[in-house]
Amino acid sequence: MKKTLSIVLSMAMLSSLFAFSANAVAPAADISKMSVEQVAYMDLNSASPATKEAILAARDEIIHGDQAWTVDGTVTLIDLNNGTEEKIPEFSELFPGWDVPTVEVDPGQAALEEYFLTNGVPKASYYKEPYNIFLNLGSSFAASPRFATVFGTGDPVACYGYAGPVNGRFNLGFSTGGKELGWVPNRSVEQQQGAKIATTNGLVYDVRASASNPESVEWYTLVVTNDPEITDRYL
Repeated sequence: MKKTLSIVLSMAMLSSLFAFSANAVAPAADISKMSVEQVAYMDLNSASPATKEAILAARDEIIHGDQAWTVDGTVTLIDLNNGTEEKIPEFSELFPGWDVPTVEVDPGQAALEEYFLTNGVPKASYYKEPYNIFLNLGSSFAASPRFATVFGTGDPVACYGYAGPVNGRFNLGFSTGGKELGWVPNRSVEQQQGAKIATTNGLVYDVRASASNPESVEWYTLVVTNDPEITDRYL
């Protein structure tokens, strides 16, 4: 009887051990030894809080890298030097399953947008505003700083480089209501390159910029305009 009981207990212990082994969590991957791409494409839903933070940071680095993208065709590339306009890929095509990045919205700006959405933005004369700004190297983990705010009237708005360092390259980013609408990297100031954004009446848009590489960190003059001689000149 004692021998039979010992055998039963031994079998029960083995069964428990096998069950524990089957349900045990696999050792966490050492993300410090993984590439940015490997980390970015890890499963976000099953990740620990620390790993999730690393995944989002890696994705942000890729999203704000060397590839231009837009949301719903809102942003296109422009080149004043040769008068051309170019479509860019959709965010959803480049990064399927990823969330469109967001940026913090100033409370005053949010209130202004709510007012314009309710009352509309009065049509004003065309503008062409130059901004003299010092562009620092764009952070790999954050969107470039805002330097201009545009009130949408339904007319397209262009932003392009007018003056800056020799061979200067800069990045542009656009957002509204805290949602990014497009990222345009490596634009040439000498070619007066930039981007055009389609606006919606009542929405408030942020325009951001940064230097694309260490050699391009310098003062720039960037122009923001809804002048149809600029926005409608492209082939």
